[in-house]
Amino acid sequence: MKKISLFLASVAMLAAFSSCNKDNKGDINLDDIVLDGFYVYGDATGEPSKVLPKFAMAAGHNEALKDGKTQEIKDAFNTPRPGMYEKYIWLEAGKDFALIENQGKDKVFYGAELKPVDGLSDNPNVTGVLQGKLIIGENAPKMQVSETGMYHIVLDKNLVTEEDYGVLEFAQIIVQRAKWGIRGHNNGWGYTAADEEKVNADGTITYTWNEVEFKAGVEFKFSSCEGWKISLDLDGKVKAETSFGYKDGKLTLTSDNIKVEKKGVYSISLTYTPKSGDLGNSFEFSTKYIRDVELLYPEVLYFTGTDFGNWTWGSEGVVSMIPVHSEEGRFWAVRKLTANHGFKFNPDNIAGNWDNAFGSMTNNVGCKIDTDGNCIVEEDGLYMIEVSYPDDQINIHKAELFGCDEPFANPNWAAIDDAKYTINSDGTASYTLKANGDHLRSFVKSAFDPEVKNWWHREFTLADDGKIAYRGTGGDSGNTTGVVAGKTVTLDFNAGTGTIN
Repeated sequence: MKKISLFLASVAMLAAFSSCNKDNKGDINLDDIVLDGFYVYGDATGEPSKVLPKFAMAAGHNEALKDGKTQEIKDAFNTPRPGMYEKYIWLEAGKDFALIENQGKDKVFYGAELKPVDGLSDNPNVTGVLQGKLIIGENAPKMQVSETGMYHIVLDKNLVTEEDYGVLEFAQIIVQRAKWGIRGHNNGWGYTAADEEKVNADGTITYTWNEVEFKAGVEFKFSSCEGWKISLDLDGKVKAETSFGYKDGKLTLTSDNIKVEKKGVYSISLTYTPKSGDLGNSFEFSTKYIRDVELLYPEVLYFTGTDFGNWTWGSEGVVSMIPVHSEEGRFWAVRKLTANHGFKFNPDNIAGNWDNAFGSMTNNVGCKIDTDGNCIVEEDGLYMIEVSYPDDQINIHKAELFGCDEPFANPNWAAIDDAKYTINSDGTASYTLKANGDHLRSFVKSAFDPEVKNWWHREFTLADDGKIAYRGTGGDSGNTTGVVAGKTVTLDFNAGTGTIN
């Protein structure tokens, strides 16, 4: 009832100020406003007496819908959220700016008392976020920022009231300092700020990254802050995306990553020119290959032994380990191991080639080294086998496997008991599904990520062809049919297959 009342109050306030007294509009030239929509105007924009089409705000999308409870809600992400608008714009510190909405012949003014706010981002390191309750009318307060630079402005008029689609406590505006960075295979999908932010003579702004090393995967995104999203409410029901991918020949708010041709050292530039339309219309980018990059670690790793190829490199039984996503030089595999049956690792799977083979590293955790220099375990079981070149460590421990999302009663994709696979006496792993779904995204717990901060770095699923599919350094694992509550998923990692019965 509280939310409905607030919504009705907002509508009533809007109606009360649906027209403006032109005598009180100041020196602003409103004649250039032709199309309906929201515009940013004021001294801070560099155009103190004009409301220009290039400063029109784009229709906003609620990023939170991607994680919706139903496919209908997820599909709704592709449709603009009514009453939500966004704009990236350069603002000068200490100068006024505000918003104006064109509704046919009516001009409606908006402002807010902006205050710093915490807890509205998916990353606690994000700072410089301002929030204010929208105030409507000719006397709406002007706004200012304390630092000259690029800003991401998001407003929501609170026009959608369905519970699952996000309800705000009040119509509001978010102003986030946009400090552009890239995230991708160069930094473990973290955040690397631009080396330079330059205002050009023609009014465009260019961001550059001078030497970016892509050693694997060769994909990235542009991000306006260290967080993935900015929330407009503490419940996280309404969110604005902060990263740009690439689709249909332009930058866009999408899950598609930007791909470059090959591993190497690159220079990257992002240029901003304010334009109307979609947010991505204001940005262009370029990538330039500079030189190859020297690999510190191998890109592939294998192991063979008594039970895996019978000590014969190049044979069918040799295990190809999975490269850890975004963690160069680390590899993993889940296998049933027999006590005292030795094996060795090798970055070369070539028949007869033992030149680079090894059974131990400086640090050997959870395993023993026999008299022949082979790696062994002292007890039968299903194990997580990890090799980390950066740590010079082999780490072998009993496998702990977890499922993600609703079929595993794990909506937050964390390592919790309710989402944990059972390890059977025959070395298989199984789980009885708690709910229907469209995928079986799962992961294995790592000794190098004990708090499971990056579960997707060691992700796998069961594909429709009955084979276990590993994410490796690639994108999200695909969907799986037959994910029905009450059915049991059983995985045999030695065979590389699984069933749903």
